[in-house]
Amino acid sequence: MTGQERLDRHLDPGAAGSPVRLLPGLVGSPGHVHLIAGEACAASARGQLLIWAVVNLLLRCYGVLDVVTVTCPDALLTTRLPRITSRAAPSSLHQALRQVAEATADPAGDGPRLVISADGADDKAGTATLLLGTPDPGVLESIGQRGPAWVVTAGAWKLAIASPSFLRARREARLPSLDEPGAVCAAVWLAAALACGEVFKHAGRIREGRGRLIEAFSVNLWTLTGSDGLSELDGPDGPANPPRLPAHHVVGAGAVAEAYLAVLATSEVATAVALLDDDVLGDTNLNRHILAGWADLDAPKAALASERLAGYPAQIFPVQARWDRYLSVPPAERPARPAALIAGEAAGRYDLVISAVDRNDSRISIAAVHPTVILGGSTLGLQVETGRYRDVGPWQCLACGSPAELLPSIEQAAAELADMAPAELEAAARERGLDPAALRSYLARPQCGTLGEREVARFAAFTRPDWSVSFVSAASGALLAARALTHATRDDTPQALAQGDTVRLWLANPAMGRTAHGRDPLCPICGPVASAVPA
Repeated sequence: MTGQERLDRHLDPGAAGSPVRLLPGLVGSPGHVHLIAGEACAASARGQLLIWAVVNLLLRCYGVLDVVTVTCPDALLTTRLPRITSRAAPSSLHQALRQVAEATADPAGDGPRLVISADGADDKAGTATLLLGTPDPGVLESIGQRGPAWVVTAGAWKLAIASPSFLRARREARLPSLDEPGAVCAAVWLAAALACGEVFKHAGRIREGRGRLIEAFSVNLWTLTGSDGLSELDGPDGPANPPRLPAHHVVGAGAVAEAYLAVLATSEVATAVALLDDDVLGDTNLNRHILAGWADLDAPKAALASERLAGYPAQIFPVQARWDRYLSVPPAERPARPAALIAGEAAGRYDLVISAVDRNDSRISIAAVHPTVILGGSTLGLQVETGRYRDVGPWQCLACGSPAELLPSIEQAAAELADMAPAELEAAARERGLDPAALRSYLARPQCGTLGEREVARFAAFTRPDWSVSFVSAASGALLAARALTHATRDDTPQALAQGDTVRLWLANPAMGRTAHGRDPLCPICGPVASAVPA
């Protein structure tokens, strides 16, 4: 598939949530970005992760960015970065960045190009600049002269992203430090996503009145709050040591789940996860799957995530199955999964389930087993949402806001495919990321349980594709991981829950807030409930 076809898939104005109306420049000339990190950032564990994550996200902006220049000293790695290839783990920061560039490089040569410079760069006019870590006063004075620039830094739970002019006017501003105690890195991942988002919005020339670039924005993931300015940095801090998270199910191994698991792993969170997904990696996934490269095409998504995050305290048990298929198998016959989940499944109990799926039928099937708590993460265009769903209380369950899609049966989909001319079938398969040979094989001889049946089922489930890109999925995964860690630690408070169970992050017009939706009295899963907020 060519780079232009991938551009159509992800930047199609007709795709659900497409930002082209907000960012018409996305279909224009590619943009340039210059990333700068000093010695302190390059030498610290969180700093190395921040640099790696930002570069990883930027290099996946196919069709939007042309050159990503990195100016930072090389340093021996002091932290274990997630794997992105099957090659030996890198030993230095520059080597790690080059591995990301090699893994994500578009075979057609259409993707962003990485340039590593130890001495600076001759930036073109309009180049967006990202200064990572607490800025040196001299550097702060010099950046932002030829284009927009942002300072990006984070600690364990708090992050800040601000323009140099904002910080120069507030010389005493206290910023989060990358070398804070503890291993929690949730804020680092969200900071990387926000930084990439600003570059993306600049390259796309965001329209006035439809969004704006950040002047200053801060987030406290311990309180799950964010706002303009640096006021969130004054709020309470979360624990320095990573909270324990009970064994749980993660349904869906797409880009959001991959980011969620990467945050847990790099934060040294001890947990065990059954990761369920029957899908394989396609080339339209590569602009947002942060642990995958072009060599991983057709790899099972769940197994790939498990392999790339092996060796961390978070144990991942990949299960190559959809949630409904998994539930249809008696618990004693199900694949290997965390021992802590086996007894609960045998009793029909699911204590914590993470919903990282993108279809309502899957969300309804998750809600149907009445887990004690469901935490869900999703994206729509430049908006990120995480929700906390229970069967008790006034707010909606996961099924309430997930009306069932009217999907054709496999037989109906096969009949539609059979009516297509060979060229039409090839085009339909290419647009949807399907295997045309498998489709043809099934049409010639329909057989249950085959690859062809699975491809026909995917065709049946296909609607106009949702637009998505690297930083949006990473932001959702980071927010979802923070939600899981705060839930495991304090289960929220009655006062916070009274504000609602849904946390949203708007990236076009940067804002973060909590909202609530009441239950649907016609919901087939939870039905009517009392509307009083629990004490």
